[in-house]
Amino acid sequence: MVALGLVTWANGVILQPETVDDTFKFSTRVAIGTGIAAAGLSLVGRASPPLARGVAFIALVTALFTRYQGRKSPIDNLAAWWKEG
Repeated sequence: MVALGLVTWANGVILQPETVDDTFKFSTRVAIGTGIAAAGLSLVGRASPPLARGVAFIALVTALFTRYQGRKSPIDNLAAWWKEG
């Protein structure tokens, strides 16, 4: 879940900073959401570790490929960066 939060943060702050109006507000929301998701997933992990791993994997893949609030997905941004360099 921490990787999921890092991907979301990096996409909004590092890869596309011009689309974020208030970087601090965006970063705070990502940090709080990541903490809540990690806490919830740790509770699920106590009951069923394989289920928690599956949910975390699906969430990470979804975050990598999903466009959100008019921003390109992290995969789109990384592909554009790769073509430039």
